[in-house]
Amino acid sequence: MDIIDANSYVIDPSDRLRKYNFRRIWLQENVCVIITIDPFSVNTCPHFAFLGPDRLVNEFRSELNKNLEEWNNSGDIFCEILQVLGIEKFPGKSYMSEHCTTELLKEDSDCSICFCSDLNGKLPEIVCNNKCCENFYHKDCLYEWLLSINSKKFLMRSKVHVQIVRR
Repeated sequence: MDIIDANSYVIDPSDRLRKYNFRRIWLQENVCVIITIDPFSVNTCPHFAFLGPDRLVNEFRSELNKNLEEWNNSGDIFCEILQVLGIEKFPGKSYMSEHCTTELLKEDSDCSICFCSDLNGKLPEIVCNNKCCENFYHKDCLYEWLLSINSKKFLMRSKVHVQIVRR
């Protein structure tokens, strides 16, 4: 984790303690990746989750899928992560200072419902795929907002989904 922290722009967790086995890393405007490492098997391929509009993250997803079989459990984990993502290095703090400010990054990733980036220790994790929107949302905010609007269609789907899950 120390190598990732030193060589990338880590968005989350903000305190970057070793007890956290994940890092949310900025890749480009409106795109980041959450890398979660298994603490019991640190050399195995970590879990990758991309956050951002589909039109922007699809390139990263296809590169990951193409290179995933190349993962080497005996290799350097940081180099292996870069290789499967198909990048030479993560955009670091120097790139950020040249191309955008931290305030711009935080404004871009604020929840469009509660207008904050951190809600109960969570950053917005849902991105609207509508090309005209592409806003970020906290799961909790989006769920509460959808429940608050008078939409019988959403409530019916929600009840059906709950019933299906309980079976």
